[in-house]
Amino acid sequence: MTESAEASAGGMGLITKSASVLRVLAASGELTVGQLSTATGEPVSSLYRLLSSLDAIGWVEQGSRRGKFRLGLDFLRLGARLEAQLDLRRLALPELTRLHDVTGETVFLCIRRGMSAVCIERIDGRDVHIHSLRLGESLPLGEGVAPRAILAFENPEFIARYLREAASLAPVSAIAPSREQLVQLLDETAARGVAVAEADWVDGIGGVGALSSTIEQCRGCPINQRAVPPSLFRRV
Repeated sequence: MTESAEASAGGMGLITKSASVLRVLAASGELTVGQLSTATGEPVSSLYRLLSSLDAIGWVEQGSRRGKFRLGLDFLRLGARLEAQLDLRRLALPELTRLHDVTGETVFLCIRRGMSAVCIERIDGRDVHIHSLRLGESLPLGEGVAPRAILAFENPEFIARYLREAASLAPVSAIAPSREQLVQLLDETAARGVAVAEADWVDGIGGVGALSSTIEQCRGCPINQRAVPPSLFRRV
């Protein structure tokens, strides 16, 4: 093998290792080097060098605890740009329209932004007009069925971080005054596969929030795969 061929092979190997590390962090959240080694099969010493390089370009960063790593802000920005290019609203609109046509109720499309769920599309119901959560407005992840569906299917470390931050609030949320009650609601949502509410967000309005399989099939992006549920609301 020539020197240039060896360099090319080495460069491809580095890219492959980097991609493996990034995929694992995207799926698992914060991990130690030892946990990354177990997940990727790469030696700890090799991972330290690789993580140092990825940290230098902003693709990974130190986690919330010493010795842990997570995806870096610059890498998340790249994912956000890809997300925007895919035009989630366009991809989701056929499914949202179908739900609206079948039920006649208000339908929302929300995605996670930090610790909130942002409405990026909505189709108003034929009989009931909901004036809350207009386009661009947001709710904390502990409020309402769409935010709760997003939070319930996030990775455990993100949920734990949200609960730590929410613990400083009183009540933790309008529907779950205590941390324990919110955890129970999230567990029920994850087990059921959908979030169900009766007047827990707007008086007299119930709803169902679920992950959109249409979006998950179309996106193909490892960042926030499950952060896009459609929500259906009606008067109860």
